[in-house]
Amino acid sequence: MGSRTFILASQQDPHAQAVCGHLDALGVSVNFWELDELPSKVFLHYLLENSSTQCLLYQASLEKAVSRAPLDLMSFDSIWLRRPGKVRVASFPEQWMESLAERECSRALNAMFRSMPGLWVNPPEHQIEALLKLRQLDIARSCGLSIPETLVTNDPELVRNFFEKHDGKVIYKLIDEGSYKYFPTYEIVMGMPTLPLRTDDLAHLEQVRLSLHLFQQRIDKTSDIRVTVVADKLFAVEILSQLGRGKVDFRLDYSVPMRHHQLPDQISESCLEVLRRLGLTYGAFDLCLSKEGQYFFLEVNPAGQWLWMERELELPISLHLARLLAGLDCPLK
Repeated sequence: MGSRTFILASQQDPHAQAVCGHLDALGVSVNFWELDELPSKVFLHYLLENSSTQCLLYQASLEKAVSRAPLDLMSFDSIWLRRPGKVRVASFPEQWMESLAERECSRALNAMFRSMPGLWVNPPEHQIEALLKLRQLDIARSCGLSIPETLVTNDPELVRNFFEKHDGKVIYKLIDEGSYKYFPTYEIVMGMPTLPLRTDDLAHLEQVRLSLHLFQQRIDKTSDIRVTVVADKLFAVEILSQLGRGKVDFRLDYSVPMRHHQLPDQISESCLEVLRRLGLTYGAFDLCLSKEGQYFFLEVNPAGQWLWMERELELPISLHLARLLAGLDCPLK
């Protein structure tokens, strides 16, 4: 029997499709699953016995005559935690009932995933922790990477002092990237960008009291550097962000030129060490290069995008992800 990979993502995800194409060529059998199919579209069967564990996934159907071909989740050689979506339960009479059902499903899944013996890219428990931006910054600093001075506070006066200290060169961003999902869908479609803190904003600093906010020193940069790491392979791309509309956040303008970039050995090793400390074997690093030639770590995304760079610069990122999932490349150690 050939190798089998389980992909937690939409089958329409272009990144997943690119990797799946290479997996097919390598003779690897692939199955997809999105979490929002639970509990309405699929049944999940998890049985713990003294001598074994059984975990089966199959289509939910009220027609008993319909043949069910369950997936044995314990039999996969590798699992790619790409972008799995979110459990969505049916409407309940009360909101608390819906929240309770979603939490019960999510907590059970988290435990079940940890019992699946295949290679995880990335392990669920490590991927969750890796999303903590402040934890990333702390680890990156300890691994020898420079970081922008960062302030998290709900004290407006400290923000004002921070703004003056850095001569008005300050940005703010969400503490948790996933928080943008709480915005109305008609306001923000693709996520909340990093934004500059302007002098005009100081008149509204009292709003900082309402929650913790993240502020950072704004680096005078010449370009952004995206470093995609698959196990021990690094693919560095220089994004000439200062030529377009994405001077603060390059994601606001993908039309600017890009080029291959050669990282200094020390920076490459520091990136690998960050992944080791976070327990990841895949990560997309956002660095920037200052006008003085200094590299700064901004963050690392354990499920970051790469396809637009791969196509433009002919990078074999999807291939090496497929080779990692197929067991042909070794995970980061």
